[in-house]
Amino acid sequence: MGLLDNLAKRVAEEITKAPKLPAGSTTMTEAEMRNSLMYQQQYGNTNPLTRDQVLPSVPFGPGSPLLPGAINPVGERGRPDPRRYEYQVAQNINITATKLVPFDTLRAAADQIDIVRRCIEVLKNKMIGLDWDITLSDQAAERITTEMGGDHLRAMDKAREQFTPEIARLRAFWETPDKANGLTFADWLMISLEEILVLDAWAVWPQEAVNKELYGFQILDGSTIKPLLDDRGMRPQSPFPAYQQILYGFPRSEFSATVEDESADGEFSADQLSYMVRNRRTFSVYGYSPVERCLPLADLYLKRQQWLRAEYTDGVLPEMIIESDATFGNNPELLRAYENILNDDLSGQTEQRVRAKLMPAGLTVKQFEGYGERFKDVLDDYLVTSICGHFGIMPTEIGFTPKTGLGGAGHQKGEAESAELIGLMPLANWISKMITNLSYTYLNMPRELEFTLMPSSQADTKETAERDDVQTRGGRKTINESRADLGLPLLDTPEADMPILVAGSSVFLFTPDGLVAAGTPDPATIQNPADVTEQIPAEEAPKEETPKIETPTKAEKSELERFERWIDKGIRDRTFRFYNVDPIVGEALNRCLEDGDIDTARNLISAYIS
Repeated sequence: MGLLDNLAKRVAEEITKAPKLPAGSTTMTEAEMRNSLMYQQQYGNTNPLTRDQVLPSVPFGPGSPLLPGAINPVGERGRPDPRRYEYQVAQNINITATKLVPFDTLRAAADQIDIVRRCIEVLKNKMIGLDWDITLSDQAAERITTEMGGDHLRAMDKAREQFTPEIARLRAFWETPDKANGLTFADWLMISLEEILVLDAWAVWPQEAVNKELYGFQILDGSTIKPLLDDRGMRPQSPFPAYQQILYGFPRSEFSATVEDESADGEFSADQLSYMVRNRRTFSVYGYSPVERCLPLADLYLKRQQWLRAEYTDGVLPEMIIESDATFGNNPELLRAYENILNDDLSGQTEQRVRAKLMPAGLTVKQFEGYGERFKDVLDDYLVTSICGHFGIMPTEIGFTPKTGLGGAGHQKGEAESAELIGLMPLANWISKMITNLSYTYLNMPRELEFTLMPSSQADTKETAERDDVQTRGGRKTINESRADLGLPLLDTPEADMPILVAGSSVFLFTPDGLVAAGTPDPATIQNPADVTEQIPAEEAPKEETPKIETPTKAEKSELERFERWIDKGIRDRTFRFYNVDPIVGEALNRCLEDGDIDTARNLISAYIS
């Protein structure tokens, strides 16, 4: 009996076992449905699932757990798949977004709270200041390097040559990613950042051209997109709709999710949508944006501003009150006359206010010492710092100067590095990954390439050049590595792939045979030195010029000896200060010490002294 025959027989047996419907009835009652085998195997199984007894019954024990009742289909293992979270019943039918804070509130907060808007604009401007490019991914670089026998630089040069046409095509597209609206990449990214920072709902719709190819990416209002769920609370897979756009209180269009698979690269339709959320949580289909996170603090900030404004416009509490035993005959005019006499005597009279005053009997002065405490900036600093922290920027970047510390260029540089570490680069890396996925799905970008946002190459040009020069002269980078970083063609000479050390006017090469002075011929390239002299007559042979190498001074040798003794003591918590040795050599020695490469440091000292 074949496989199809067995399947047909099993289906017939299940139909025979199914409960019979009453005569003339076309539907099953609820009781009949609950008792049917099909209902128990699919949905609404009220019978507890079977379980082996795993816990013994002992006095004062934890007790056996309740037997679960499945509400999702039961699989072959006798258990249903779990739901992601306890979503609202009929959530797909509910038109209103199931968010604790509505999207309209987030939009209003981002527009009307000044400090929130300043944080958003600062972070947007910092993102726009980054350079972008289509680069080779790390995984592809490692694979190509392995194929070429570990020659990383040559592998990268070959890869750039291989993918140059694709890189040019992708660059041309991302220069203007939304051609229909004439948006350059900077404009397109600014709109995207507004959706990410305010709503955490980045909706990108692929617009098709007449030839069914991608014409551009249009950004939709994320507040109008409603994510749908399957029975497990997950995103429905294609061909089922995954998103709907709610306009004027009713769904007006729906989209399917993109297929995140390499085999589907470049295959898409206009009914697909990319809905990207940065801060995902299991108990919600919506994100948790920086604006929503800082909303409680921003509300307190607003109330603080309102209180300060009311103090200046409607405040009634004076700084000092004089209490009197006299009743003034319950005459408010007489009381006002006494107030005017005292205030007119002191108002605007600086000399009179610093003199001692004698008060009549029965008058008691009450000074409100804590009045100024309420106007101190301690709470304001806390609110500003906390709100900025949600966006990953520093208060100084939105115009708040520090109240303590020495400040200066070093302090500002440290804050800039901290802001880049906690705010800018994590966001840039996430956006780079999202745009990379968009390029895979809709632009058929090769998987060896990726989209990258990176710090501008125009910033700190002098500092970068000096750092590269120090690293090259100190043996940390080869000349070809420095040229590769600048996008320059590689040099074919073998010395360009060897680390060098510049010590004063001397140059040394790190070769496989050890540390040798530059200009010394490689013995491996000369099979018989006598052959070289026979080719050129002695009277015609040019005189070999020995490179002049400055002899280290006694002070330099003494300092290097102190450095060696310092190494022997095992001190690693700080760098050694060189005063006489060439700064490039000193930098190289300290770098070796940081890396724990003591042998190389000793070899450098020997080469420098010899």
